This record gives sequence, structure tokens and C-alpha cells, in this order.
Amino acid sequence: MPELPPQIIDFDIIRENQRFSTYKASYEGHQVFVKQISDSALLGNIEREAKGLEIFSQMAAEHDIGFAVPQLVLQGEDYVVTSWAKGEPLVTDSVGITPEQIEFLAKSLVAIDRYAPAEPGVQVVFDIETTKASESVGVLHSRLEQAVLPDYVEPELIHRGFTYLAKHLDTLKPRLAHADINPSNIIESHGKYTLIDYEFTSLAWPRFYDLVNLTIGRIVLFPDIAPGFQRLAERYFEINDAIDPNASKLQINTIAMYRTLSLVWELATKPNQFHNTGQVMTPEMYARQSSVFAAIMDDKLYFEAQL
Repeated sequence: MPELPPQIIDFDIIRENQRFSTYKASYEGHQVFVKQISDSALLGNIEREAKGLEIFSQMAAEHDIGFAVPQLVLQGEDYVVTSWAKGEPLVTDSVGITPEQIEFLAKSLVAIDRYAPAEPGVQVVFDIETTKASESVGVLHSRLEQAVLPDYVEPELIHRGFTYLAKHLDTLKPRLAHADINPSNIIESHGKYTLIDYEFTSLAWPRFYDLVNLTIGRIVLFPDIAPGFQRLAERYFEINDAIDPNASKLQINTIAMYRTLSLVWELATKPNQFHNTGQVMTPEMYARQSSVFAAIMDDKLYFEAQL
């Protein structure tokens, strides 16, 4: 049982892992959601979660972004308590997404892009524990060097990926991102949606990060549902018609390259305080990652990969 204010009662555990524990509970007669970190190294995530809730709440109050944002009820050093989001997760990775859900997700991602507040002078990052993108890339490079990779993972391909990143990091522009928009963090109830889990929210992520982060992992990891998420990326740019995806290709693909390299590391390591990826590397998985690499190197958008 977490050490929380005594007014919070009737705990019902939702999830526990190496990063955090979450609970359904009661506070002053209302159902609430409680999130408490499991590792003291992640204390900063609580502050970011509170700040992310504030930013997205303001944006949702001023614009139609397609979903509601929970209210912050209480905040402590290692926990947050928010209003309870009724409903069920939007989809699961074993089911895929419907055309209606593709439309909803694409429109919401476009709305975030259009209405995101600007923060002049912010350095782009790929990792909230770093201060600039090149440092984020350095951390990832170090992690991959220390990982035990299967023999079929080609070192030259990894090297080319990092060379691509070094060449194109200066194309990235900072933008607000939730940074963990995924089906399990979108709660649906009678056609209304609530976005939860704001611990990675920052104004320093590269533009298009939410789109790429949502789609690329599912394109690589889940063959059965990959076409739906490729279609989601296509639909995003059909709706966001002020953006020419080809003109923004280097920004989009630089994020995709970083996330693909990250997946190599995640699949080669057990879940830890940095990732929850439960799959492991297989030749088939690596072949799909290689297809994404090839598309990017051929100057195609990552979601145009032939898988």
C-alpha cells in the first residue's frame, strides 16, 4: 500500500511494474486515479506529469482537441492523484484500429500540432533526462553498445542509422508532445475520449514525435495491425494539409530513425526503468526494422516501408 494522504482510501491496484504503480481509489467521495513511482530516479516524472496535465487542460479548454484531460487532484513528491477517467482503453495491440478510430486519432494528433504552445529557445530532445537531441542520441548509442545483440543484427546498419541521425538532427524543431499517446492511454466511454498519463509531456520533443511514436512501434512490432497504423500516418497528413510531408520528410524520418534504433535496444534488453517493451528480438522482427531503415535511406517516409 502506498504512503499517501489518509483521505485517499479503498485502493484497488491497476498495474505494477519497475517504473510505477497505479491504483483506483476514493478521495472525498469521488473515484480517483493514483500514480506513484517505483524508482526514486523517476521523481522528476511527477512534476512533468502535473505540468503536462496543466498544459493539455488549458489547450483542451481553448480548442477542440478531441479528448478530455483528467483534473489534477493532489500532487506529492512521488505521486499524483487525478480525476478518474471512466471507460475502457481505445484499442489493444492484438485487435488493431477501426477506420473510425484512425480518423479520431489523426484529427486529435493534428489538433495538438496546430494548437501546441510555442516555447522559443527550447532545445530539442529525444529523452527527457537529457538537455539536447545530440545528447539523447549519445545515450542511446551507449546503451546499444552495451546491449547483447543477436548475430543477425548488422552492426553496419546500426552505424548507418546513427550517421543519419548525426546528419539530420539540425532539421528538428521543438514542439509540445504528450510523448506516450497510445491506445492504452486513451480511455473511451460512449464515444467520448480521455487522454491519460502525462509523465513524458514536454515542450522539447521534436515536432511530429507523437505521430511517429504512436505508429512506428506498432508498424514494426505487430504485423497484423501494421497497415492500420500506416494508414493513420497517411491520414494525419491528409488532414494536416498545411504541412507537406515531403517538405518535412527529414524531420519525420529523423524521429523514425531514432525510434527504430531505440526499438533495437528495447528488444535486446529486458523491461527496465527506461522501457516496458515486452517483446524480444527475432529475425522476423529485425527484418521489419530493416525495412523501415531501408525506406528512410531510400528517402521515403518511414510509413511507406514495404513490410
